[in-house]
Amino acid sequence: MHTPSHVSLSPPKDRTDLLQRPGTAVARWLSAARPLTFVYTWFRWFVLFLLGATDSKLWRGRFSRSKQLFGPVDIGSDRIASVIFHYARLDPEDRFRRFNCQMRLPALVKRYTSIDKRRTEFFGFVAGGRIVGLVEMGSTRARIARDKKEVALSVLPGWQKRGIGEALLQEAISRVCRHDHKDLILVVAPENRKMAKLALKLGAEKIVTPDQTEFVFRKVKPLSVLKT
Repeated sequence: MHTPSHVSLSPPKDRTDLLQRPGTAVARWLSAARPLTFVYTWFRWFVLFLLGATDSKLWRGRFSRSKQLFGPVDIGSDRIASVIFHYARLDPEDRFRRFNCQMRLPALVKRYTSIDKRRTEFFGFVAGGRIVGLVEMGSTRARIARDKKEVALSVLPGWQKRGIGEALLQEAISRVCRHDHKDLILVVAPENRKMAKLALKLGAEKIVTPDQTEFVFRKVKPLSVLKT
C-alpha cells in the first residue's frame, strides 16, 4: 500500500507545535482571544489611572491643594492606587534599589492588587495630593518570624534630602520596636550607602549575609519585663 508523502503516521514530536498550527481549534481560539487580552490589559490600566486620579483629588480635599507636607499619615488598603503610582513615579534607579529588580507598572499593578492586606501596612508623607514618602511594613517573606517585621521606604526624587526618609524610619522604629515590641529589619542594597548610613545613625545592628545586607533595629522590651 502506498502512503502519500504528505501524511505522517508518527505523532508530532512537539505538542506545543500542534497547538500552534493555524488549522487547529486551539490556535484559532488563541488568535481570537489575543485582542481581547490586549483590550482587558489596557482597560485595567485605565481604571487604575482613574482610581489614582480620584484618589489624588481625595488627598487634596483632605490635606488642601497646596504643596504643604503632611505626615506621617496612615495609608489604608483603599488607597492602593496611590501606592502604585508613588512607586511608578520613582526614578528607575530608586525603584531598582527598592525592589532589587526593574519593577515596571504592569508588575507593580500585579503585585499590589494581589497583596495580603492583613500582613502589610503603609504610612507616609503626602503633599499636593501625592504620596511623596512611603513606608511599607509587614511580614511578607516566609522567613520573617512573628516577632519581626520588615520595612522598606522610598521618597520621590523632588522630595529627597529634606529629612523625610529619616522621619519615616524613625516612625517605623517607634511603631514596631517600641509599640509592638518586635525587631525591625531593613534590607539595603550594597550600593545604597545613604540608607546604610542612616540606619546606623538610628542605632541599627548591621548583619551581612552572602545575599544581602540587613540592618536590624532591636525591639524595646515592655516595662513589666524590665522590672522582673
